[in-house]
Amino acid sequence: MKLRKYILTVLCMIIGTVTAMADFAFSKDGYDFRAYAHAGAYKNSAGIYGISEEALEKVQNSDGVLTFPNTVEYEGTTYTAWKIGGQEFWCNHRYNEGFQKAGIKEIIIPDSICGIDGNIFLDLPDLKKLTIGKSLQTIGYGNFYDIQSLRTIRFIERDENVGLTLLLDAFKTHLCWRTCM
Repeated sequence: MKLRKYILTVLCMIIGTVTAMADFAFSKDGYDFRAYAHAGAYKNSAGIYGISEEALEKVQNSDGVLTFPNTVEYEGTTYTAWKIGGQEFWCNHRYNEGFQKAGIKEIIIPDSICGIDGNIFLDLPDLKKLTIGKSLQTIGYGNFYDIQSLRTIRFIERDENVGLTLLLDAFKTHLCWRTCM
């Protein structure tokens, strides 16, 4: 019985991994994407896995607003952005001073985004406002850690209790660290 359960667990893990693998990667409008034809929240989904230096310069030279795209068109197909994150995003931007020094004052998460992986938005000293779209269901561990300048969080068409639960999950590391130590 234990062996059967073990085999089923392994098979589910393999199937989950295979279905979540990207079909291909591409870059457009300053963002790096991974396209999924049959996985993700939408028929043609794209995860956002990075931001170029040029896109960060646009944020720095404008009013400091970083707006993630709802959709992106690539080779005649429109992909809906469903996720922000991935190890590459974290590795490329976590230790990239350009990301922290881009002067990001506001982040807008569009309605299409369902999840943000952990540790994506860290150490953004100028971030004052966060707008969260109506589809966001998960905010990974450690996001918005040590962002003391954040003053306004706006939820688009969302039950306040759901929004608060999302934020408590995202901020619990920060809150616990500050109150438990």
